[in-house]
Amino acid sequence: MQRTCPRRRRVQREPSTVTDGRRSLFHRLPPELMVEIKCRLGFVDRHALATACGTKSRHLMKPRAPWLVVPGGTLDTATLFSVAERCAVAVGAPRAMRGHVVILGSSGAWLVTADATATLRLANPVTGEQAELPAITTIPFVLPLHSGASFCVDVHALEQTQFCAPPEPDEQIWRRIPRGTWTFAAGLMCRSFYRKAVLSASPRPECYAAMLLLHGGSAAFATAEDPVWRLASSHGNVEDAIYHSGFFYTITRSGVVAAWRRDGSAGEFTVRWLVADRVDGPHKYLAAAPDGRVLAVIKEWKESYNQSKWVYK
Repeated sequence: MQRTCPRRRRVQREPSTVTDGRRSLFHRLPPELMVEIKCRLGFVDRHALATACGTKSRHLMKPRAPWLVVPGGTLDTATLFSVAERCAVAVGAPRAMRGHVVILGSSGAWLVTADATATLRLANPVTGEQAELPAITTIPFVLPLHSGASFCVDVHALEQTQFCAPPEPDEQIWRRIPRGTWTFAAGLMCRSFYRKAVLSASPRPECYAAMLLLHGGSAAFATAEDPVWRLASSHGNVEDAIYHSGFFYTITRSGVVAAWRRDGSAGEFTVRWLVADRVDGPHKYLAAAPDGRVLAVIKEWKESYNQSKWVYK
């Protein structure tokens, strides 16, 4: 007999930053027993138990992938929707998700958010945990103005650090745009300067690696051990990035694919260029196939006699 799942149930809780000092009875249970409990609970009950667990056992209670986070009825709530179980639960949003924020990326149960002050944060809507990522001003070419009300970006210096070789022909178009310094209002940084954030697998505030894609095709790395955004040198403007099997993969506007990995001894990210031939197409994305391959997906606009549409190949 198939167990039904309620469509929606509100879980009342006050989000807070959970520290390792917090203790509960659940963290004393063997991991094998926690897994067994998880398998016997539905989505809503699993979330309710996750709010009561200590940080050592909460990772066992995250929803079964895939699941979605959508805005709630108010600015301080969110709705978690399990695609696998077709259930929804309303939760109190962590402070990093309250108000008018932009979600730049996700991994596991963690989101990367940016708010009107250009602050980047990690947020876990399941457990309520949150933490700040390094400030964008750790990039030497991004300077705060008027007490953080706006930011000045030295685009020329950013570009000189970005390119490790002469750019491809497609990149030359971008380089002909007038150079100098650009000023972004703090509230526009999350929509105009930040493009996408990619997290390593199973991130936590005390152990993560992150890649941030910026306006103009630049990319920067930061880790918990080295909380500074460090620009990556590339063959062109990075159009998309994903994390898969221990590597950050990027594809440039001209179609060059690269794999990035952090060198544990040096603490720096090293790169290996995977595709030398250009991948033609106006829009490019990366995706991980179930068999482990990394695919370059091309989005094109096709016009025919009776219809026009975007196609992927």
